[in-house]
Amino acid sequence: MSPRLPLFEDETVRSWIERLTAFHGPASVDDLCRQLGINYEGLRFGERDDIFRLGDITGESPALIHRNLLSLTRTGGQRIGPHALTHILRPLDERHICLRCLRQDAKGGPPGFHLRERWEWRLTTSQHCSRHGCELTRIDVPGDDWREEIALNAVTRPKRQEGTRAEDLFHTWLCGEISTRSGRGWTAAMSLPAAVDAVGVIGATLGLGIRDRWQDLEFRDRQRALNAGYTLLCLDKAALRPALFAGFGKKIQTFGQARNHGNPMGALWSWMRNRQTLAPTDPLAAEIFATFEEVQALAGTVS
Repeated sequence: MSPRLPLFEDETVRSWIERLTAFHGPASVDDLCRQLGINYEGLRFGERDDIFRLGDITGESPALIHRNLLSLTRTGGQRIGPHALTHILRPLDERHICLRCLRQDAKGGPPGFHLRERWEWRLTTSQHCSRHGCELTRIDVPGDDWREEIALNAVTRPKRQEGTRAEDLFHTWLCGEISTRSGRGWTAAMSLPAAVDAVGVIGATLGLGIRDRWQDLEFRDRQRALNAGYTLLCLDKAALRPALFAGFGKKIQTFGQARNHGNPMGALWSWMRNRQTLAPTDPLAAEIFATFEEVQALAGTVS
């Protein structure tokens, strides 16, 4: 395909194909794919052969196409690249944008094929632009016409739920993990869904003292839980043990009776017992149980 229109490192594959369509003239994305002999339905499901065919036709790296591809599984789940997305992280149905990013894109030429959607904007954890720090804006434009609507300033722009820059700690970490797993912290050996679940549970129970299931929390509390868990699990392995000592120590005399009856540490214990069953060699579960036994020994209690 000539001239070549590259896929950007931060761009969704859908956005890139929309720009190819605007650049080369077909009436729709479906028309472009038919003309090129690309099975777009296969791309929607992340089929390897269709990813490689798209790479061959466009001259783009299949590895980058796969990494940036928001796709469906045959069982109804969603992925970004190879990473399964839990319902907490699933892409939003409506579009969210950073107007400052798009204004910079527009300087390159006609907006129909220069404005690009960043894949990190699609995650529910995304509140602000990681480049500019400004709050993302929801746009009410159906289909693929959002670029032209923005260029004409005809788009409606209801604000998202207000947030603060502090709420971006976990999201910034998550975007780095999706791009390249860092190998740091307790989450390094976990799958991404398991890591997100662990961060949320630890953050809610140990960081915030909430006894409810973290997935059931209101949006703001869920964001707070993910950020609290980030500081305990994602940075390094030094912060968790002191926090566990403090948490277990407050309730050590009654913990044996109360741990399954609705207090935050009991909720954490129950979750970790389940995780130990699912992942017997999990070092995070081993650390929690070892810390509890150490606190018990120091307190002279018997479980």
